[in-house]
Amino acid sequence: MLFAPKIRKKDGLSPLPISTTRSWTGAVERVRPKMMTVAAIMAGLLLVQWSRGVGSEPMQRIAVPMIGGMGSSTLLTVIVIPAIYALIKEKGLPRIRR
Repeated sequence: MLFAPKIRKKDGLSPLPISTTRSWTGAVERVRPKMMTVAAIMAGLLLVQWSRGVGSEPMQRIAVPMIGGMGSSTLLTVIVIPAIYALIKEKGLPRIRR
């Protein structure tokens, strides 16, 4: 573990701690599938939101919170959760002594 930052620096990679690098790498790898899923769902929800047919009013009320939920879940998945994971891994959790 002590030689990992030197190897990473020699290979031209970031000398960040491995847990931080892994969490950000995982976040970057999840961006494309997550964004494709969110784009497809939001396209469908926007069509529901803009519809004016008979019985569309209840569906419009359902579509608005779902659009907000998709946006917030994207931010959580891609930015917040990896950042929290990196902080916990670097600080470490206190051990319970028995």
